[in-house]
Amino acid sequence: MIARSFVVVACLATASLAFAQTPAPADWPMYSRDYQSTGYSPLTSINPSNVSKLKQVCSYEIPETVTFESSVVTIAGIMYFTTPEYTYAIDAGTCALKWRVHHEMKGPAGIVRGVAISGTRLFRGFRDGTMA
Repeated sequence: MIARSFVVVACLATASLAFAQTPAPADWPMYSRDYQSTGYSPLTSINPSNVSKLKQVCSYEIPETVTFESSVVTIAGIMYFTTPEYTYAIDAGTCALKWRVHHEMKGPAGIVRGVAISGTRLFRGFRDGTMA
């Protein structure tokens, strides 16, 4: 009975991934942008004829001395990223800090790879096993 329950759960999870909506054109909701891991953006405003004219709009200085290895996730103009002890939300157009959440680590912080978003919930894991 347990094996059958597992198969049903696995099938439902796979089906929900297969039927997931395509992200909005300007969103980058996960590593490589979509479940197919295409790394492709459908936006057309940047192209080979104007890419050399791109200019930096803004920047945000992280108030920590850390190695940055997090994938950036962008939804509705907000960029989310992580450091070993903090989770950040930055306005993508102005680089203004929307919020920052701290998690006190017990022991070495280690490397983190970013956030995950499902619907309106944001998730991230820490090396100490905490999920926030």
